Amino acid sequence: MRYLIGFLLIFLCPLTMAVGQENPAPSSSPKAYLFRAEISGSAKNFNSTDRLEGDYKVVASKDGLQVLRLIDGQEYLIGGESADELRRMLGIGQDEREYLNKDPTKKQWGAKYSYKLPMVKKTFLREAEYKIVSEGESKTTPAGTFKTVKIECDSKAVFEVGTFKQKWVYYYAPEIDSIVEWNYDSAVDQKGAKIEIKLIGLER
Repeated sequence: MRYLIGFLLIFLCPLTMAVGQENPAPSSSPKAYLFRAEISGSAKNFNSTDRLEGDYKVVASKDGLQVLRLIDGQEYLIGGESADELRRMLGIGQDEREYLNKDPTKKQWGAKYSYKLPMVKKTFLREAEYKIVSEGESKTTPAGTFKTVKIECDSKAVFEVGTFKQKWVYYYAPEIDSIVEWNYDSAVDQKGAKIEIKLIGLER
C-alpha cells in the first residue's frame, strides 16, 4: 500500500503541474489599446461625423470590441466605419477585409468585399491582395518599440468614375496582437485620401 501511494504521488504531481501550466492566464495582455488617426488629402474635405481623425481607445468587453473617441479628457462611445476600422487594428477584430491572417503558413492572401464611402449611399466593390514582406522588423511608436510583421496590400476599388489603385502598408506586433502602425493611400499616383493610424498607448 505504501509503495502504491508513493507511485501515485510520483505520477500525479507532475501531471497536475503540467495541467496548471498548460494555458497560463494572459496577465500581460493589454486591457485597452490607444490609437491616433491622422488624415490628409481629399479626406479633409469630408464633413462627416464618421471621419477617422483624433485619438481613440479600443476596449474588449462582453459585447465585443468597443471604440471610444477621446476628446478633452472625456470618452465617447462611437460606431460606424471609423469604429470598424479601429477594431481591425486588433487580431480579434478581423472581418471580411482580413487585414490579418492567423495562418502562419500563409504569406499571401486575398479578400473581396463591399465598401460604402462616407456621405455616399452607393456601395462599391473592393478587391485586396495582401502579402508579408518582412518579419522581425523593429517599429517604434509612442506606445513603445515592437518586433513586427510588415504587411503590404495592393487593392483596387471600382467606382462609377473609374477604377482606383489603393495601397495599405502596416506593421503588426504579435506580442500584443495588434497593428502598431497603419498607412492607407486611397488613390495611388492620384489625388486621394491618406490615413495614418498609430498605436500611442496601452492600458494594462
